[in-house]
Amino acid sequence: MPGVDSAGAALNILLIDPSPIVRECLALLLRARKDRVHVAASTDEGRAYLASYPVDLIVIDPEIDEGEGLKLIRAVRHDPKLGVTPLLVLTHARDKSIILMLVELGVSHCLLKSNFTIDAFFKRLAIAAKSHPHPIERAPDPADPAEPAPAGTHAGACPSGVNTAAIPTTEDAIKSLKELKPVLGRADLLERLQKVSELRAISPAVANVMRMARRKDASTDALVKAVRVDHAIALKVIKLANSSAYTRGDPVTSVKDAVVRIGTESICQAVTNIGIIDQLSASTVLPGFSPGLFWEHAIAVAITAAELARQTKQIEPDQAFTIGLLHDIGRILLAEAIPDEYAGVARQAKALSLPLEQLEKRMLLMTHAEVAQEVLRTWAMPRDLVDPIVYHHLSMSNIRSASPKNANAIAVVALADRLVHAMEIGASGNDAIYPTEDFFEALRLAPDTLENLAERIPEMTDDLKIAMLSGSDPVPAPTRFSATLPPLLYVTASHADAIRTIIAPEQRNPEDPPTIAVVRVRAPDERAPLTRKLLDLEQEAGVGPLPVLVLSPAGNLLIQENHLQGRAHAKLALPTTRDRVRAAIGAICTPGHAADQDTLPAAA
Repeated sequence: MPGVDSAGAALNILLIDPSPIVRECLALLLRARKDRVHVAASTDEGRAYLASYPVDLIVIDPEIDEGEGLKLIRAVRHDPKLGVTPLLVLTHARDKSIILMLVELGVSHCLLKSNFTIDAFFKRLAIAAKSHPHPIERAPDPADPAEPAPAGTHAGACPSGVNTAAIPTTEDAIKSLKELKPVLGRADLLERLQKVSELRAISPAVANVMRMARRKDASTDALVKAVRVDHAIALKVIKLANSSAYTRGDPVTSVKDAVVRIGTESICQAVTNIGIIDQLSASTVLPGFSPGLFWEHAIAVAITAAELARQTKQIEPDQAFTIGLLHDIGRILLAEAIPDEYAGVARQAKALSLPLEQLEKRMLLMTHAEVAQEVLRTWAMPRDLVDPIVYHHLSMSNIRSASPKNANAIAVVALADRLVHAMEIGASGNDAIYPTEDFFEALRLAPDTLENLAERIPEMTDDLKIAMLSGSDPVPAPTRFSATLPPLLYVTASHADAIRTIIAPEQRNPEDPPTIAVVRVRAPDERAPLTRKLLDLEQEAGVGPLPVLVLSPAGNLLIQENHLQGRAHAKLALPTTRDRVRAAIGAICTPGHAADQDTLPAAA
């Protein structure tokens, strides 16, 4: 089958269409021509992909999501980076007003689905591709033996989906970070947050349930009456009581039965959680992420925190659930209070490939956790609930310094957040990868905790989000990070290293020979045993010596020097970002690469 242009160039194509049949059939045809295709079932999913990955061409149905497709086309055309990207529109619309609107938006390539043929589609695609103002690089065909891999490199080792050359070294990124100026003063930010907190304050019905639950003499009937005041909350309380979190016996159908099942001591937290989601779910979230994905992440953290609380007994499970649910609401509040400024912060974090909280602190003088602290206090939330939210991004050692009395309770929520990031459930807007071992050790968790949680939490989240979110529409899953990486060996000495779940999940095809090794070294005395382990795994896989990326606390460790000979290598400090990991792997794929001194100072 011919390529899209005379040179046979393979394209990175984003295909956005609401019909599964259309998406899968077109993707199959395009992939048969060696094009790289990402499919999106919604505009939110399409925006998320465009925010993270470069594309050569977009195929879109403008009527998707009740007209949101037109808004996305308009956003693409007004974006400085995406504005030149060719668009091919596939539509049922014969309405001249829609066609004229597309023309006004600069769309000159359109194909009616009623006139669709494969030949017509490919012809339109070829014309659209040629309209790109810059030459499209020919992507190497992995099945073409005419271009052998250079000596010392490994075929298929480079990650796809990210322009690694565009990612600055960490030294340059930190320098750029220090040169950034705040986008507004702290007093101005607090004033705008105050307006949002008043607008999104807890509803009277929720506040009344909270007051009733605090009274020692509050009866079940009084609590039921308070819940019934808000019909939407009452319905969700019934759904919650029938979810996997509380199901015991036959389904409940009344508010009274739901309150009894959840328990009078837990109903306050449950109603508070539902009320806050209702108040904030309509708010703007980070560019490129849907509200559904944001709250899916929050619910997963809440469930995980409650499970860890039950195991460690460091905090009440209901309280841990609420803290987990609210741990990132500062991001929603910032996005609503200062949408343009916060969008700029998110773009800078992506451009520099640094954790989002570092850009927040520099450009806003407050992190999202500190923002949550200010707002939650105005909502009269107790301090033992607020502190874990404020400190959940700190390392274990800094948590002990900041709040020694509550360190382990905070660690429960901090670890829950890290684990959910590792399981890639939902999306909070942060691209960072965090270590977890210190938290497992501080909480004295069993060796199989990570494996057990990774098996149970996704299903529990799917069940509970139906009860707690406003709609029951399916939330699109983000592309798994590991899918953008080559086959690799992941070498670690710890059962508590959740980074393995992100980078090398067990479901990778064992028949694919590894082309890269990632080694997690926590301390100098681990270098020798991990080097031996790497050599054993290479021998077992029948490969080697592989290029190696070493992740360590300060980014200053490698495997033993005598085993670095013949290996391209790089080193990164933790926390780091997914893009920076891709860039490091891409760098050690480059012929002649010997060492990468790109290190990232450990975050506070």
